[in-house]
Amino acid sequence: MKIYISTGIGDMMLLDSLLTPEEKASITEIYWASHSGKYLVPLMDGNSAYPNLRVQHLITDAAGRAVMQTVDPRAVDFWHFRPDFGPNFGAGLTLFGLEPSDVNAIDCAAIFYTSDRTYMGSSFLDNCGPQIEHDYILFHYPTSTRPRSDIATITDDDWNVVEALSLERDLKVVVIADHNINVPLSNYELLVNPDIKKIVNLAKHCDYYAGCDSFCAVLACQSHTADRISIKSHNPNIRDFILSDRWTQKAYMPQSVEDQILFHKPYLGWIS
Repeated sequence: MKIYISTGIGDMMLLDSLLTPEEKASITEIYWASHSGKYLVPLMDGNSAYPNLRVQHLITDAAGRAVMQTVDPRAVDFWHFRPDFGPNFGAGLTLFGLEPSDVNAIDCAAIFYTSDRTYMGSSFLDNCGPQIEHDYILFHYPTSTRPRSDIATITDDDWNVVEALSLERDLKVVVIADHNINVPLSNYELLVNPDIKKIVNLAKHCDYYAGCDSFCAVLACQSHTADRISIKSHNPNIRDFILSDRWTQKAYMPQSVEDQILFHKPYLGWIS
């Protein structure tokens, strides 16, 4: 089966965890219709959960940006051609030289908001490589590569919380960022734009996760108990938002909604 997907990295972490083994095995080709596709291709190559996947197709960044300018100029820097928006879907199909009947388009929003699908496990975590042999806290610093208001800002107080745990447990902090930053910690390693397979491996094998609401946080929730996770939200009313938003509830499965409220806060700090 040929499928068309337009998704961000974090949403693909969720989609992968909801697809059944039969659905994954049925996929033979993927048409990635977003700027995130180039980051997701390595996670699908050689992935044992997708045994019949043979070809992955990408849109070049230059082509994606140029067409996004005509569809939605506000989204040029993070271009994507979602199938649930007619003009976007048409533009994406044209870039691939496809007709709607040529592919099965996955409407991620419909799956995340309305589907009764359950958590099936992460193939990315299952295929991320050998265990990392040292103890550490994984810290994901907020992205800087696109203008957005839905990512938290890390404050001195947040750094202090991470430093305190690092000293208490004698753990190095592995900081992931997409640009060089000043890290006010005493025992850390800064990784700028590391390979995505390495990021998945780090998320799976860390002792604690701290940082922004991101695909790293989704992976941490899929591989750790609630007391090992601290996600900082930009939303001061995150508790009410989680209770009302099915997409967010699904994104942080298999954690219960009750635990999601405890570790997903407007500040960093672990459940005691």
